[in-house]
Amino acid sequence: MVHVERDVVAESTTTVVRALKRRVDLGRMSSDDAVDVAIVQLMRPGGPRLADDEWARLRTSLSTRAKALAPPTTKALYVFAKEAAASAWALHHPGRSPSTSLRERAANGTVRSAAEAAVYAELMHARDDDDLVRRAVTRALGARRRGLAGRAVPLEAGDPLRAVLALPAQGRVRVPRGDVRGVIADAAVKTPALGGLLREVAAFSRDALEDALGDELWSLCRPVGFSDRQRTRVLIVTTSSVAAQEAQLRSRELHHRLRHVPGLERIVGVKVAVDAAAFARVLGAT
Repeated sequence: MVHVERDVVAESTTTVVRALKRRVDLGRMSSDDAVDVAIVQLMRPGGPRLADDEWARLRTSLSTRAKALAPPTTKALYVFAKEAAASAWALHHPGRSPSTSLRERAANGTVRSAAEAAVYAELMHARDDDDLVRRAVTRALGARRRGLAGRAVPLEAGDPLRAVLALPAQGRVRVPRGDVRGVIADAAVKTPALGGLLREVAAFSRDALEDALGDELWSLCRPVGFSDRQRTRVLIVTTSSVAAQEAQLRSRELHHRLRHVPGLERIVGVKVAVDAAAFARVLGAT
């Protein structure tokens, strides 16, 4: 089986964007707030390793770029997050020698770099080329077994539950033992009824809906669930009668956009209601 190199910049971008959107929903976000959020997310385990002075330089660079977040539209947040992730990974220190980070490279599925690290580590110990290959393979496999800590998440690539559980959309994923995300994923696979319900919830997550609706509709209303037992109509809530009237006038557009969301392909319409409390609850949850 051929393993694909992790797109670490894309993974970090997704993590930063998600955190920035939550911060925006909590209220006004300054450029300093945006920089703080990005730095904290990039410093999470598994992210790029930078020296203290490099983190300081990155913060200064991001402070200038964060001025473009006025207003913090979805596109502006994504561009800022991608620039932050790319800049951080460009400064990443994988280790002083090819063998320093063998376990990390093997665990992340980066086959070429792991092979190079294993060969380097065994180069001075091998009797000949054949012995070098055997030693390198044994060392790389051992490092991979040791590096695969935690538990594998049994969700296929592209499964909507990955977004809800804040996991990468593609590639193999492992989480620490005891991580509730692993428990939820296992339950979703072992109990199809529960899995179906959780994926229904996933269809109404911010990650699934915001891009589909666009900034204008997303600020106007929120899809919160189904309005009928057959699950053919989506319930749309707004904060006022004026907003509800506008959403109703755009109900065909809402219907068309929502049908592109995985899990909502078969809906036949929408129902608009004024429910400021429900809108606020959804805002807090995202």
